[in-house]
Amino acid sequence: MIHIPCKDMFRIIAAVYILALIILAFLGFSDDPNIDTLDHALKYFSKLDVDIARSYFLYGLIPTNTYRIIVIIFLLFLSVKGYYLHFAELLARRFKSRPLQIAVSLTVLFSLLMVLRFPFALFTGFIRKEMFGLMKIDIYTWIFRYLSAGVISILLSVIAITILSVIIYRTKRYYFYIPIVFLILSLTFTIIYPRFITPLFYDTVKLPDNDLKIKIFKLLRKTGVEIDDIYIINKSRYSVSANAYMTGFGPDKKIYIYDSLLHNFNDNEVLSIIAHEVSHFVKEDMLIGLLLASGGIFLILPMLNFISIYFLGRNLKSLVQPENHPALLMLLIITIFISKPIENSISRRIEHRADLYSINRTEDPDTFIEMKKRMAIINRSHLLPHPVYVWFYYTHPRILDRIKIAEEFKELQN
Repeated sequence: MIHIPCKDMFRIIAAVYILALIILAFLGFSDDPNIDTLDHALKYFSKLDVDIARSYFLYGLIPTNTYRIIVIIFLLFLSVKGYYLHFAELLARRFKSRPLQIAVSLTVLFSLLMVLRFPFALFTGFIRKEMFGLMKIDIYTWIFRYLSAGVISILLSVIAITILSVIIYRTKRYYFYIPIVFLILSLTFTIIYPRFITPLFYDTVKLPDNDLKIKIFKLLRKTGVEIDDIYIINKSRYSVSANAYMTGFGPDKKIYIYDSLLHNFNDNEVLSIIAHEVSHFVKEDMLIGLLLASGGIFLILPMLNFISIYFLGRNLKSLVQPENHPALLMLLIITIFISKPIENSISRRIEHRADLYSINRTEDPDTFIEMKKRMAIINRSHLLPHPVYVWFYYTHPRILDRIKIAEEFKELQN
């Protein structure tokens, strides 16, 4: 349990975090104040498109932030009241293995958080999407898929955090080993996800030999990227959202395309999307991103240890023990929250570069613009988000910023 002198400070940290959430949510309600941005949006979208996208965004903003506030209050309650200490003592009597105690504790805690999240996920993930015409399954199928995804997520999270916790608990040089283990676990997950997780939720088939496949492989030869094959994910059975992605290493790379993308976009638009994804592999964005994340962890761990000692009266080695897991998760949530602007700024720069690469490779900025317009309408993308909200939360540039890249390319062509 957290020392009594540290409880008030911990409450202050939680209060500051909640205040930051509320301020950012307020900015989320505010559109971009620049009138030129609205004019730019109306050049490509109707006023109805803008209003629908904004409504869809707001219907997700409120429940998402409400859930975040409830989670931090729940973890704070468990941390300062000492109830979780009794549960940890029960685990210690029931299981002699410390790693098993950690795993069981994390499983229980994550399961509780999944239960807390359910009503909010039901609204944002089913009711909201059904209201805006994005959902194609009934509520019972959605609940089954939500629970299945939750169980898999808990299992993978528990395994990863237990491994990292044992390293912290048993070694003094954990700050050196953890970034390496994190990198290995992340690379392993990128291999596991498309091969084992995706097929559990979606039917996948190879893209048949057709004109589109020929065009994709022609594009890949120009970029020097080798892939194993191209697969179609049966997404349209569940949702109208459209996307594509590329995963794997070496010649074992694969391209996955949502069938909804094939239904709603022409071949040139699909090529524009594929070229964007290819850029991430040509530039080694995924590997560089993981290396940067690992380096960030190396730098953050000493800071976490200092914060843990100063505010919680426990070092990081003590914090990974079951009795302190609520405090540990709370600290991790707040640390991730603080790091978002830096992480997302890097991500937006990478995505900007990938968009530019796509336009340069296809030499078709008009198709890129049409693709972005259609993608934004189908996915109900907010067209006028506040710049500060974008700076803090967005992993990708705003739709209008991405369209502007193509506009500038056209100007250079002329």
